Amino acid sequence: MNNPVSSPLAAQADTDTATPSIRRRRTALAHLIRGACYGIGSGIVGLGFFVLERLL
Repeated sequence: MNNPVSSPLAAQADTDTATPSIRRRRTALAHLIRGACYGIGSGIVGLGFFVLERLL
C-alpha cells in the first residue's frame, strides 16, 4: 500500500503517520467512491443503450 498510485487519496495525506483506523476509513471511502463511479457509469451506458434501442 506504499505505492501512491494504488491509493487515490495518498497524494492528499501522509499514510505513514496515519493511524490504522484512519487508513481503514480512507480505504473504505476510496472503495465507496469507486463503486459509486462504476455504478453511475454503468447506469449512463445502460440508459444510452435504452435510448438507442427506442430510437432505432
